[in-house]
Formats: sequence, C-alpha cells, structure tokens
Amino acid sequence: MELPSNKPSPFSSQPRTPHKAPEASPKEGPKKPGFFGEKGVKRSELREKFRKDPGKIPGTVRHLSKQERIAIEKKIPKRLGDTITRQDVRRSIDKFRKDIRYKKSWDPKRKETEDIIKILEKKLK
Repeated sequence: MELPSNKPSPFSSQPRTPHKAPEASPKEGPKKPGFFGEKGVKRSELREKFRKDPGKIPGTVRHLSKQERIAIEKKIPKRLGDTITRQDVRRSIDKFRKDIRYKKSWDPKRKETEDIIKILEKKLK
C-alpha cells in the first residue's frame, strides 16, 4: 500500500542541480585600525585617548572618572618602551586575570580589576 506524496522521488530521471555557494559581498575598503592602531600607539597618545573616552564600562551602568581612565594606562607594563601594542594589552589582561583569580568576589580590588579588563577587551575589538 503506497501513500500519495507530493515530494519528487529521489530516484527521478531529472538530474540534480549542483549547489551554488552564495556570492561574496564586496569589501568596503581597508579595515580601519582600532583603538591601538596597527603597530601600536604611544603612551602619551593612549593617555589622551583614555582622557577623551566616555569611560562607560561594558555590561554595567558605571562610568569611570577621567583620573581612573588615565590610571588604566599606567597599569599597562612598559615592556617595549614608549609604544603599546595590542599584544602588550593582551598580556596585561592575562596578568590582571591571574591577579584576581583567588580574590573574593566581594573584594573591591577585584571589582576594579574586572572593570579594567572589560574596558581593555572592549578597546581591543
């Protein structure tokens, strides 16, 4: 007993059409360098960028003051001199994460460090 079906049989005599990949969208030009630029940014320029930044912490309603934002730049270690690269910022984020690993969740130093990590990660994107 066969059930009527509106679907074509998989063994039909019509050849299958190959799947076509979607066409790639045209690129909009070269990607603009981010907050830290392509080769890095000088400490003085970074300090100015943090000074002009609104200071909103991602995922919270809290804002950092101008002095707190400038203090973030001072917490990034001077490994390669005056220029701060994206890699230096990533290393700093890893160091901050290691520092807060064993601190209590209610510790104010931990909250402050977590806010710094959030800001730096936002700036890396």
